[in-house]
Amino acid sequence: MSPAPRIYTSHVPDVQVHNTSIFTYLFGSSAGPDDVGGHSGSKNALIDAATGTTITRSQLKDICLSFAHGIRIHLTTQPFANRGDTILIFSPNSLAWPVVIHGAIAAGIRCTLANSAYTSHELAFQYQNSGANLVLTSEEGITVVRDMFTDCGMSKAEGIKRIVVLPRDLRWAGGPAAAPAADAASLVSLPDLLSLGMMEKEESFDGTADTETALLCYSSGTTDNPKGVEVVSSLG
Repeated sequence: MSPAPRIYTSHVPDVQVHNTSIFTYLFGSSAGPDDVGGHSGSKNALIDAATGTTITRSQLKDICLSFAHGIRIHLTTQPFANRGDTILIFSPNSLAWPVVIHGAIAAGIRCTLANSAYTSHELAFQYQNSGANLVLTSEEGITVVRDMFTDCGMSKAEGIKRIVVLPRDLRWAGGPAAAPAADAASLVSLPDLLSLGMMEKEESFDGTADTETALLCYSSGTTDNPKGVEVVSSLG
C-alpha cells in the first residue's frame, strides 16, 4: 500500500492575492490624491535610458487612461477596440510599451505580445491565431506589419486602418522630438490617441468578469507553431 502523499508548506506567510484588475491594483488611489498604487504619485515609474525622459506614477496613470479613451473613440481605431477585442503589440521595449499594455487593460481590451524580431509570416500566424484586429508597432516594424497584412490577404487600404505607430518622437512623454519615418505619415500614431481626452475610470473586472483574458502570450514555437497562453484580467 502506497503511503499517503505528503503536503509541504512554506514557513513564509501566505501572500495576499488581491481580487481586482491588474490596472486597478497598480494605479488605484486609496490613501489620498497623491497615492498611486500605494506609492507617491511623484515617484518616477519609467525612465528612457537613451534620452533620460522620465514618467512619474501619476503621469503614467493619466497617460494610460488617455490611451484607453483615445483608442476607443478615435474614428480609425474604434471599430477594433471595443471591450474584449484583441490588439497585437509588435515593438521592442520602449516608454510606449507599458502605456499600451496598461492602457489597453484599463479599456477592457486584451493584448497579444509578439516578438519584435518576427518575420511577416511569423507575425501573420500570431495575428490570425490570436484573433487580433489592430497592430501597434514601432516605426521599425511598419514594413513587416504591412507585409504581414498582405500575407493575410488584406488590401493595403484595409491594412492601413489597422496600424497604430509607436513613434521615436517622445514629446508625448515630455521627451525630445524625432523626425517620423517616411512610411508612418498616413498612419495613426500614439500621440493622436493621447490627444483626445482621458477615461474617467478604468473598466471594472468584478464578479464573473474577473476571468476575462487580459494578456495573450505566445511560446517561442521551438518545435511547432507558437502556442497562446491566457493571463486573466483579475489578480484574484
